[in-house]
Amino acid sequence: MEGTYPVTKLEAYIGEVLKRGLDDWIQAAEVVAVVQSIDSEASVAEVQRVALEVIDELVCGDFMRAGDVTAEGFTEWPMTPSSACRRIRTSWNALGRLPELGEICWLANTPRGDRRV
Repeated sequence: MEGTYPVTKLEAYIGEVLKRGLDDWIQAAEVVAVVQSIDSEASVAEVQRVALEVIDELVCGDFMRAGDVTAEGFTEWPMTPSSACRRIRTSWNALGRLPELGEICWLANTPRGDRRV
């Protein structure tokens, strides 16, 4: 997937999300926090666009899996990565704002994602 940011900026977002994913599952709201911490001047619309681009790169690139967290732990959604990205984008757009804790999805590093850090 071709990004809209220079590789170094997109890589910074991806690297930070994967680094955080080494220790725990990541929420969509945490991807937002990463984008905002690196680009504090970004508008809400820009943060959403970039965060969704980061999630697309991570999930479709097999660096993270999308799913839910329950009492049993992380459960990957039973769908293709591209379907998971569409579900995330659709849910986010329906929300009409940046997600808060526990909303939209959870992300878990894959072994490939762990190695990329």
